[in-house]
Amino acid sequence: MMGRALAANECQGKCAWQPTDEEIDGRQVFECGACRSEWTAEQSWTPRNWDGEISQQVARARRLG
Repeated sequence: MMGRALAANECQGKCAWQPTDEEIDGRQVFECGACRSEWTAEQSWTPRNWDGEISQQVARARRLG
């Protein structure tokens, strides 16, 4: 169970996922620079940037779980 709900906003098709300074339950929070949705490695999905690529930071967080 997460410490708080993650933000989930309508996708604008300009995704750019970056790490934030925040953690939830020991996992770094990532935020989309376009829509401000959030993600942690606890989620079953993996965010991709607008070009379809997974950022190195997101891939690292996914591996660490």
